[in-house]
Amino acid sequence: MADHPRSCHSYSITQILPLSQERAFAYFADEKKLQSLTPSWLGFQVLAKSSPRLRQGTRLDYLMLFRGLPMHWRSRIEDWEPPRRFSYVQVRGPYAFFKHEHLFERLGRRTRMTDRVTFELPWLLRHPFVAHLVKADLKRIFEHRRD
Repeated sequence: MADHPRSCHSYSITQILPLSQERAFAYFADEKKLQSLTPSWLGFQVLAKSSPRLRQGTRLDYLMLFRGLPMHWRSRIEDWEPPRRFSYVQVRGPYAFFKHEHLFERLGRRTRMTDRVTFELPWLLRHPFVAHLVKADLKRIFEHRRD
């Protein structure tokens, strides 16, 4: 994917994991782990995936609650570089644009993992207050994941 739209917002968080880079990548690249890594208030469920194993081009269908409303979401794995990084982009869902990047850096026997989310709100919701709410939700999601 080329450049993302100009009206995008971003959020990132970094944490140190007590895992090797390979194990950290494998853990976060397992769609079966997504439900436990996601707060229960999102009602997150993986419904389907287009290939038996995740790889570049794999599509994933989810169901989640978006501010309490059920929302179907489809994403596609865009970048796949084990054990360094992977990313996915929203194909269908609540945003005009959404990309989530996972970056893994070896630190001896540990790994620095950075989650970076870039998003653009739909035209009717492009307001600084709405962007603030989305970033607050992202912070809560990643704090849950960290804990």
